[in-house]
Order: sequence, then C-alpha cells, then structure tokens
Amino acid sequence: MLQKIVGETDGIRQVFDYVQVSEARNFSKVARDGLISTRLRTAMMTDQAISAVNFIIRTHRGVVYILGIAPTEEEAIRVVNHARTISGVVEVKLEFETVDEMMLAFAAAEELSNAEAFRER
Repeated sequence: MLQKIVGETDGIRQVFDYVQVSEARNFSKVARDGLISTRLRTAMMTDQAISAVNFIIRTHRGVVYILGIAPTEEEAIRVVNHARTISGVVEVKLEFETVDEMMLAFAAAEELSNAEAFRER
C-alpha cells in the first residue's frame, strides 16, 4: 500500500520496500548489527579508492543494506567486497547506482522534457 502511494508521487524514481514484521530484538542483537555497520564504515573510510560519504549503511539481523551513489563500478565492487568479509554478515543488499547509470537516467529525462517542450510549440 505504502509503496503504491509513494510510487505515484511525482519525482520518485524508485521505492525500496524492506519493511519486516518480526519480534523485538534484544540489546545484543542490536549491538551486533551496529558493530557490523561500524566495521563496514571503517573499512570504507580507510580504503582510498572509496568515497564513503556517498553511501548509507544500515544493518538489521545481519543483513547489510547499502544505499548510495558509486562513481564507478569498481568502487561499488570494493564496497560489496568489504561488506562480505565482515564477521556476522548474513546477506548484503545493494540499492545504489553508478554515476554512469545516473547520467543515463538524467539524459533520458532531459530528452523526454525536450520532446514534451517541442510538442507544446
């Protein structure tokens, strides 16, 4: 329901729906997830080939969610490889684009806008 409402909003390109209904987590599980996120952020920040500020990291029950923009595919692969080497990681879910993908999306949107402006003349 929420995904449908948000998806129909102008300007929204994509909706990520990871809502889970589950029992409450205890402190040690929350702390373990926080430690995974911290270890990944640290690995990314110390890797000179990664611009860590381009990514948001969330961990829930050992599943690492990485959102953001990767300037290159190589950088995206490095981020994923760092995540996979961390103890306690069950799965890595990626929701990011490379700059090349973004440029294609912007170019397509600009072409559509230009075509609509031409039709209005």
